[in-house]
Amino acid sequence: MIRKKPEPTTMNDSAARLEAQQNFRKTILVEAGAGTGKTTLLVNRICSMIEAGIHPERIAAVTFTVKAAGEMKQRLRNQLRKSESQHARQALENLDRMTINTIHGMAAEFLRMLPVEAKLPPEFTSLDELQQQVAMKDFRESWLTRALDLDVPASFAFADLLGLNLLGNDTKSLSSLFDRLVLSMLDPDELSTGADSVEEVVQAVAPLEHAVANLAPMIQHCSNPDDKLLRQIESALNWYNTRPAEIWSDQGVLWLSAGDAASKQKGSKSNWAVGTLDEARSRYADFTQSVRNLRNTAMSVVCSDCKRWLAPAVLQFRESLRSRGMIGFDDQLLLCRNMLRDSKIARDFFKSRFDHVHIDEFQDTDPVQAEILFYICESKLTHVTRWQDIELEPGKLFVVGDPKQSIYRFRGADVRIYNKVASEIEKEGNKLTITKNFRSFKGILSEVNEITRPLMSARNEYESDYVDLVPSDEASDDDRAVELLVPPATYDRLSQNAALAAKWEAAAIAEHINTLAQNTPGFCFSQVAILMRSGTHISRLQEALGARDIPFISFINEAYVGRVEIESVLTMLLAISNPQHTVAVIGALRSVWFALSDDQLFEHKLSGGSFVYTDNLPRTGPVGAALDSLLSWHRKSKHMSPSALIEELLAVTHTELIFGLKSEGTQRVQNIQTLVEYVRRFEQIGTPSLSSIVERISSMTKLVQNTELDAHDDERRAVQIMSLHKAKGLEFDHVYIFRYDESKQNDGDWTVLKNINDTGHEIGISANNGGYCTLNWETISGQEVLAHTAELNRLLYVGMTRARRKLILPLAWQRTSHKSSKPKIPEPLLARYPLDKDNLPCVDNTLAVRTSSNAVLLRDYRPLASRLKWNADVSDRGIAEYAEWQASLESRVNSLRPAFVRTEEEDTAVDWRQVRARKIGIYVHAVLEQIAKGRKLDHARTLVQRGSKLNPSELDEADRIIENVTASSLFTVDLPQAKTVITELPIVAVADGTPVSKFVDLIFETASGEWVLLDYKSDDIPAEAVGVRTEYHREQIDTYAALFEKLFGRSPARKHLYFLRPDVLVDLK
Repeated sequence: MIRKKPEPTTMNDSAARLEAQQNFRKTILVEAGAGTGKTTLLVNRICSMIEAGIHPERIAAVTFTVKAAGEMKQRLRNQLRKSESQHARQALENLDRMTINTIHGMAAEFLRMLPVEAKLPPEFTSLDELQQQVAMKDFRESWLTRALDLDVPASFAFADLLGLNLLGNDTKSLSSLFDRLVLSMLDPDELSTGADSVEEVVQAVAPLEHAVANLAPMIQHCSNPDDKLLRQIESALNWYNTRPAEIWSDQGVLWLSAGDAASKQKGSKSNWAVGTLDEARSRYADFTQSVRNLRNTAMSVVCSDCKRWLAPAVLQFRESLRSRGMIGFDDQLLLCRNMLRDSKIARDFFKSRFDHVHIDEFQDTDPVQAEILFYICESKLTHVTRWQDIELEPGKLFVVGDPKQSIYRFRGADVRIYNKVASEIEKEGNKLTITKNFRSFKGILSEVNEITRPLMSARNEYESDYVDLVPSDEASDDDRAVELLVPPATYDRLSQNAALAAKWEAAAIAEHINTLAQNTPGFCFSQVAILMRSGTHISRLQEALGARDIPFISFINEAYVGRVEIESVLTMLLAISNPQHTVAVIGALRSVWFALSDDQLFEHKLSGGSFVYTDNLPRTGPVGAALDSLLSWHRKSKHMSPSALIEELLAVTHTELIFGLKSEGTQRVQNIQTLVEYVRRFEQIGTPSLSSIVERISSMTKLVQNTELDAHDDERRAVQIMSLHKAKGLEFDHVYIFRYDESKQNDGDWTVLKNINDTGHEIGISANNGGYCTLNWETISGQEVLAHTAELNRLLYVGMTRARRKLILPLAWQRTSHKSSKPKIPEPLLARYPLDKDNLPCVDNTLAVRTSSNAVLLRDYRPLASRLKWNADVSDRGIAEYAEWQASLESRVNSLRPAFVRTEEEDTAVDWRQVRARKIGIYVHAVLEQIAKGRKLDHARTLVQRGSKLNPSELDEADRIIENVTASSLFTVDLPQAKTVITELPIVAVADGTPVSKFVDLIFETASGEWVLLDYKSDDIPAEAVGVRTEYHREQIDTYAALFEKLFGRSPARKHLYFLRPDVLVDLK
């Protein structure tokens, strides 16, 4: 790759920095630890280049984020202003023409400059991560819906027997595999599962036959028919004797799944002839291994068929984007790499564009990014295809990185690339190391070194050797810079489950923050960070901080869509976009937008009013005024972009102020502002309608975290809660690491193992707790554990090195198991702080101190922000009135949360047929509601179709169902003769102390004065299943009837379930 030169010489920190800043003739890699000033080093080097007469346009700098690129350009501008050089003054005028960009941004720029060479239209839109996620989801659902109606591989029928739920929505489904294939940036044909054809399954039978032939004679050597090993052998042989003629068939795979491949029983030596027990055990082990091998071969073939079947979808997804003038977030890199690799014109053009290329955060580079960088830094007179064979132009590439901070594996970053490039550059003698840390107190650095050094020793290709951080000469010290926050002596660990332990740990952190605030001069909440691996138990932390009036803001958005303020805004938008969506309309009326009471809604409904605000019916009172307001916003939505509509809605209604005065006010306001940004990004990818945007956001269980969010803003004056990944690049005076866990569990999901030499890539999966897996799974999972463990150690390092003045590690709050009171402490920390006789981490011979928490669990989570304090002279009456207002407000907000009745299908996996059924059911419900109100069929269809998203096939099926129902006696006799008809009646009551909210499809009063309650069921089920489903739904109907009786003082005379498919009306006795 690079010409070999003499071995490197060791430099001290100052000499290494000077060499990096002034040597422009060598390819250089600078390995810089946390807090050592990597960005400052880069800025100084570029300034030195400019002062030496190198034009800014001949220099490129690649950063990890857009925010980092902007900060680098600003720091470079400030540095150049201080220079007296004529070149520096000239450069300031042209600095905006210098390339300082992310790798994705630079790739997109290259593609726009030579679109013909990239085979792209001249004008295209580059999607960001969120937009790509949405585009993938939309395409995937559409493609699978169409493709599953056509021919599918015969092996799909065997998937369930092997533990794969291909049609589900979990991580072992076809949907998950599609996402994995797209994000891998590999050609699916390059991925091996270990077996590819049915012939390999047949061939795997031969070893099993051989193992059975060897095992059968061993029975005669056992004298005791009750010997456990003998029984196991007999059971295995009996199973084998039921083998069908064809293994690759329903019967064959079912037979295979019934076999026992575990070797559990050892047998008793006294029951076996001398010298035969060990042989019997060995032969039985051979048998079980043959069974496992046959199963895993079958699993590999199924997975290979899945991969092959989805391969066209991966290609079509990218083509569908390009046909609309778009390229995916990762496609920017793929297309740029392909262009540079395959087009000599393009590579020569971009090689000649820059004389010096600087790469920051190189440890977070993935293989495709590395290829792009090497192609543009290739020696001028060469042109090779494989990037590993490239000879670099001397002095062109300057790389800065820290393998100890490589933590973005989930985005494709591969520390092996860094190690490979570093080792090649080191051969030239041009690897420099800087270690002087300008961030942290000495005690913090000492403990970080002692904790991390044993974890990083280059034991495998996912690790690098650890180099100690050295405090700067000006570094301060504090004998309490590292604190272990432990439970008090009275803490009963054995009685704490995971949730309770998290509550106690969160309470301890909150109390400790209060102590710091009271005792630390110049303390500012914005200089406190609480770092987490994930969002698990974040609610415990928010409760603990809120109960103590500690202002905070969270940058962990895993539950973003479920937040009350987001549900409230989405409900309002859905009500505005679709007048027929009465559930959303009623939700908006009852929410903070209008704050109407249930009594007002009932009075409106029972007086003949409608919640479809486009109906030309007279309406008065508060409900009428609210519906008129919704109608006005609905009309505005026809002439405004969704983002503009939301901004105006928020401005006019002061909704942000309302949520800002509640608990977590700062957080709630930011969430709402972020929602506007999400809507804008959806608009950019061609999602113009408000209803479709709301649907997309509502259906996303986890939005892509915005890496450009400014998580370090002193103006917020709030504690920052964020992930360890998010904290990278930031620093705080006080850092807590909450619920750190070094779990190495691999759930057996679709996993890609890339070979950094560009060949031999693999994909595998495991199911049924490892009972079935692809043949390559042992290799893949083994490598996955090594990579995962190494990254967890690096995450801990990143978290600890964010601290300037104080690092607080809560330890010993969890227990190792439900039967043990022994504390669970992560292994990296346990090695440094072993347990003492009191089962607490020992700090002897360390620079850490142990602090016993005095925390208590507070339950009065007050709803106002910390600025609104209780006054001591508030009267009892005032407090009571405030409490009543608080309960009323919280009740209205909580009413936005719909009560779902979960079915068995929803608890496990989504069946594609039932997804279609639900879509059709929503449409049918809406049409039948309009007909029940007295509208003609055609008019009802027209009204509902305005907000419908059914395709022609689904509309045809829905219309057939409606024709059957409207021809029934219910619509031809009962409803026309009814005295009163009420549709979608909201019923709210308190059952067992809990508010219960339901919507009843249809209630009507017969001519004789009897009330009839009816609920539609649109599940697509066979006629013979009606009885079972009736019993399943009986409790729901009984609940409706009980709530009806509670409100109206009488029970309904009849209760009906109407199964729309297969058109069966059931009278519940």
